[in-house]
Amino acid sequence: MAPHGGPHPRHAAASRWALLASGLHDAGQSEAVHLHVVNNGFMFILDHTVDEQAVGDTCDVYVQTELGAGNWTDVVHFAQHLGNQGAERRQAKVVAGGAMIEFDNATPLVAGAVRHALGDRWRVNTVITDASGNAAFTFSVTAIPV
Repeated sequence: MAPHGGPHPRHAAASRWALLASGLHDAGQSEAVHLHVVNNGFMFILDHTVDEQAVGDTCDVYVQTELGAGNWTDVVHFAQHLGNQGAERRQAKVVAGGAMIEFDNATPLVAGAVRHALGDRWRVNTVITDASGNAAFTFSVTAIPV
């Protein structure tokens, strides 16, 4: 079954699934979304819209996949977004045949990096540094099968 009632990717050429809908977000994990891996992997798109946060506020956005029962693994860590940075779009591609070395799941993925691991369930994890006392960022994360 396709996530959010949308078509299964084998039946629709340009399927897109929201891992995290556009909105004002604070730190924490999103609900898990079941994505059927088709073709070769996924292109993940992070869209930060207007931010009016303090200079010291930061937002780190991770895409995670579940490898085994409850074992969530960071596969994308987008470059850190600053509170006064404004709108931007970032993309990361995770593919089945991508080069990967052994890693300790407890070791955080560095910003701007990917791990080519594909599970069936996906979610977004957000870490926010709040220098202003009220930081929240407006963004969305979309998955596109490739």
